[in-house]
Amino acid sequence: MNWHPLVKTFLAQRPIRMFVGGQWTPAADENELEVQDPGQGTVIAKVAAAEAPDIDRAVEAAQRAFRTSSWATMPNNDRAVILHRLADLVDEHLEPLAQIESLDVGKPLGQAKGFDIPNVAQTLRY
Repeated sequence: MNWHPLVKTFLAQRPIRMFVGGQWTPAADENELEVQDPGQGTVIAKVAAAEAPDIDRAVEAAQRAFRTSSWATMPNNDRAVILHRLADLVDEHLEPLAQIESLDVGKPLGQAKGFDIPNVAQTLRY
């Protein structure tokens, strides 16, 4: 497969970190999980392996963001604009997102491109 350059860059990270509190961070204990291509059995990535302290940290960060950000009090129309822009970005990056989805779950690329990723954009617009 001829992988999109963004896919190569994303998968080359070792490990792929968690996004918590607005920052990419390793697991607290620095443990990692290997992600395998289900179709080939080969390791395609290593990711930070979240444990209870990481989950607690993520929940605390989400609660803090909800309390201190303007998202909760933002008018619905303004939130819709942001979610639609995110959907537009998903559409713009269809190819690399579909490749990553296909690799991760072992499904044909055509299904990821034709349904899964477009459905993400549709859901965000809904």
